[in-house]
Amino acid sequence: MIYPSFSESANVQEPLQPANPTLLIVDDDLSTLSGMELFFSVQYDTVTCDNSESALAVAQQGHVDLILLDVNMPGMNGHELCATLQQRATTKNIPVIILTGSIDDNTEFNSLNAGAVDFMPKPVDLQTLRLKVENHMKLARHRRELSEMSYTDALTGVANRRYIEKILRRECQAAVRTEQPLSLAIIDIDNFKDYNDTLGHQKGDQCLAQVAQTLKGTLRRENDLIGRFGGEEFMVILPNTDLAGAEGIVDQMLTKLREAAVLHPASDCSNLVSVSVGIASYSPDLLSDDELNADALFAQADDKLYQAKQNGKDCYCS
Repeated sequence: MIYPSFSESANVQEPLQPANPTLLIVDDDLSTLSGMELFFSVQYDTVTCDNSESALAVAQQGHVDLILLDVNMPGMNGHELCATLQQRATTKNIPVIILTGSIDDNTEFNSLNAGAVDFMPKPVDLQTLRLKVENHMKLARHRRELSEMSYTDALTGVANRRYIEKILRRECQAAVRTEQPLSLAIIDIDNFKDYNDTLGHQKGDQCLAQVAQTLKGTLRRENDLIGRFGGEEFMVILPNTDLAGAEGIVDQMLTKLREAAVLHPASDCSNLVSVSVGIASYSPDLLSDDELNADALFAQADDKLYQAKQNGKDCYCS
């Protein structure tokens, strides 16, 4: 097998997946803050801050879709906060609407120049502001959907090959930097060609999607990631997970897939759809830093996958 190269440099930004649109409201006037929160909490999850420093910390945590930002605040003012948000990778794509009671010829220019997407003078007309917020929330959702298309496999709904390769490279670097373990599992559906040949490609596509979602459902931590690597092959990245921990997670995956009981009339190891899994782990106690790279970790996991196939399939080897 020719192993992929994961050495390509890439700026990976994690997708945001909030349950509901989140509006961050920033104003040092507490009565304005509470009034805005009451007005918008009917439609959105609202977060309020009365200073720029707190707002920056909230924005950097993620899950903020839009910011309503007052200009005149003690310490860092609204224009300075807006410019700071634009300079940071985790916050530069959050749209900001500037609100201010201090109006002169340069106020709107300065607001837009700082990176705001819109501007409204105070006192604001709440119904007009509501429409502006709705419009910018729609645009933010469309941008998020386009971003998701760039890292999601359309058929299975898990990460695509391009994205999972980048994440593996990044997690290898993080494991070395933080001296934490890292595990990788390569998963292959057993006798999948025979499944397609027997039941047809439409059923095969349905099978791929069901297997992917079943495997994904066993992952409980935010940083664990599954992606579709090949036709019927998946990769699971488990940061801060040693070999024993990875084996436990993979064992749960095998159990859940057996419980799903997807019939496979052409399998040579079971009458149900099954998978074989190869697991490789990096431990800072066992390897020096220069011995960890994505290519080597993938090659080891792939070699263990081959052993699992040789051992009769429907199992893992680590």
